[in-house]
Amino acid sequence: PYPLFLWRRILRIYGPYLGSLALALAGCALWGGRTITTGWRPETWSSITTQTVIQHLLFLGNYDYGRYNVVIWSLVYEMRISIIFPFVFLITNKLRLSYSLLIMACLTLLGVRGEGHPYLITLEYIAVFMVGILLAMHLRSLSDFYHRRTVAGRVAIIIASVFFYFLGHRSVLLGPLWHLGDMPIVLGAAGFIMIGLNSLAAKRALLSIIPIFLGRISYSLYLVHGIVLFAMASILRGKVSHPVFFFLFLPTAILLVWFLSAPRLRGSARARPVMLAFVALRLLIGV
Repeated sequence: PYPLFLWRRILRIYGPYLGSLALALAGCALWGGRTITTGWRPETWSSITTQTVIQHLLFLGNYDYGRYNVVIWSLVYEMRISIIFPFVFLITNKLRLSYSLLIMACLTLLGVRGEGHPYLITLEYIAVFMVGILLAMHLRSLSDFYHRRTVAGRVAIIIASVFFYFLGHRSVLLGPLWHLGDMPIVLGAAGFIMIGLNSLAAKRALLSIIPIFLGRISYSLYLVHGIVLFAMASILRGKVSHPVFFFLFLPTAILLVWFLSAPRLRGSARARPVMLAFVALRLLIGV
């Protein structure tokens, strides 16, 4: 039922979102104004205002989604699209592939043209969700296509996926290709998914201990890595070199996520957002 789906999506997205927002506010209260003052995102931990906190809590208005946590912007779009996702799926499932591709192209163009208007940009990310739907719908035929390729053909798929994923954003520099928006990166990611599902070597690598562990904490790691980045920038700025800083950054973020996710602390998966908020509260009051 749609209400049950919507409720579960809210719990899945909004709960961890509130936890990460609480941690980000705690970091801003502790180190706001002492972090990065020039360069990338200097306004992120500049100050806390009642208006911006309410906007972040209720998704109200056109505001800076990355004000306290630089990754929150993506959750805003995910929450919006989750509300209509069943309808997006039904439409995509009913249409011919050519019509779906046409709609995706139109949504991408409207989204790119709407830069600075978040509700228009949402259209571009609906097209991204449609890529995932089409990938699931045509998984068998895509897998057959992959297995029919020679070794050279499969290597070409890997190279193309790497190129689109890591260099796709540079299409904005190539004249009219800027209209593609994030779609080249999405195609590269889809290529990685196909390789991971069909390549025996990729499967063995992905099913090893470290990738499995990182996969389990990936969502939580995504939510807190920006917070850890700005906190460490405040604590270690001018004390260590850039290479040492970035060498310490990822292990620190992983350890924080592991600590917050440890069974002895969380009790259950549903308690994780509460634990995040509790830790943030302790940081704020200093106990």
